[in-house]
Amino acid sequence: MRWQEREWEVVEWQGSQVTLVPQDDEEAPRAVAYRWLVGAEDFAVLSGGAASAADDAAFDGWGRQKGREEEVARWQAQMVEIDTGLAPGRSEHARGFWPGTTLAQRCAAMSARLAAEGIRCSAHTLADKRRRWKAAGENPACGA
Repeated sequence: MRWQEREWEVVEWQGSQVTLVPQDDEEAPRAVAYRWLVGAEDFAVLSGGAASAADDAAFDGWGRQKGREEEVARWQAQMVEIDTGLAPGRSEHARGFWPGTTLAQRCAAMSARLAAEGIRCSAHTLADKRRRWKAAGENPACGA
């Protein structure tokens, strides 16, 4: 993966903490909160190569199922936006997610956004998904 203008390998995921090892070996491993990691402007999952965070072996330890990475990443981004009001990698709030909005208002805004995309998911269901996601330590596989 790419973060802080460097490539890293995910070596452990425990609760909401992700342990990263730099690929250039110039720094000791780091434990980072997942929400801050994916919220960084330069965060990216890289493909290809033996140490790729996008390969199947890397996802196995995260509770992800093969072939569902894209869906899981989408739900993860939606859970982060509902929880914080700001989508990962964005510096501006989307409509309905401004500072000061309540969790219920953000769930309703996400429900409306999904409905516009042809996906039926009530605000109540989104709130339930967020609760499960938080209880699982913000594990991306729990939002789906």
